[in-house]
Amino acid sequence: MLLNPEITSNTTKNKKPKLFLLSDQSKSIAYFKENEALDKDISYLLSNNKLNEKFDISHFTFGNGIEKVDSLSYSRKHQYL
Repeated sequence: MLLNPEITSNTTKNKKPKLFLLSDQSKSIAYFKENEALDKDISYLLSNNKLNEKFDISHFTFGNGIEKVDSLSYSRKHQYL
């Protein structure tokens, strides 16, 4: 007869790996007229179902610093990496 049975339980949770998308927001992108191509590429990557199924995608910009994306402006003077 068992008076104090020991019960153990293991749970497994699958988490998607993080994928960080960084885009240059300096004026040089607009100067070289690459902003439309960059916007198109970013939109494609963010809306790609296969990528979104496999990864947790976060979009950041860099110019004067690194920031989480709110909008794309290509107006930062410098990029400091």
